[in-house]
Amino acid sequence: MLVGEVLLNALEKEIYICSFSGSTKDPNIDKHGQLSQWRGYGSDNGRFCIVLDTKELENLCDKEFQKFSYMGLGLGDIVYSDQVEEFYEEFKGNLDAIVDYIPALTQAVISKRVKKRARAAPYNEFIATICRYKHFGFKEENEVRVYAHLPPSYMSKSDKTCKTPVDVNGKKVIKLFSDLSEKLPIVRIIVGPHQKIDESTERLRKMVENSDIEIDVSAIPFLD
Repeated sequence: MLVGEVLLNALEKEIYICSFSGSTKDPNIDKHGQLSQWRGYGSDNGRFCIVLDTKELENLCDKEFQKFSYMGLGLGDIVYSDQVEEFYEEFKGNLDAIVDYIPALTQAVISKRVKKRARAAPYNEFIATICRYKHFGFKEENEVRVYAHLPPSYMSKSDKTCKTPVDVNGKKVIKLFSDLSEKLPIVRIIVGPHQKIDESTERLRKMVENSDIEIDVSAIPFLD
């Protein structure tokens, strides 16, 4: 069994990811969105892009981590599979920790002391690495992720409350920030190309009329 499989199975796969698209060097994309994204993630009921303040989102992650029992919780850019140099620069420390663990794992298996050795495994380094790595085919998404992993059932928990996963359409999810007093740092919402874009825009304006959230309408046409 590969080292990665050993670490992943030991964590009971309690890993949760929320994905975003980061800002780009192209002002048109930042203002109007990207057609492939609108097509891939929009729906017939309307297409909307919620723009968040990254710094404030990082602050929310810090507060969430302090309040609840997580093994790890972080926000970071994705490194794609064709970015070899960037990968080793970004994750060198994590990779070194994982490589150093291999002899310890081998010795544990030989001596049948896996449980004793498992607690010293580089779980956080492993999760921080695999959660920020993705195939180059998705590179145009310029993805940013919030990743969180809950402590496995066999590990001792702190006096903090542990998030309880809930079922949504057959998938386990956790509700980040739901127990914090702060609101999501929504700066702007872009209304994407859609056959009924005027209706979508008007409906959205009514929903946020008592807030400071800016509403923009994408100039990308629904059909060209």
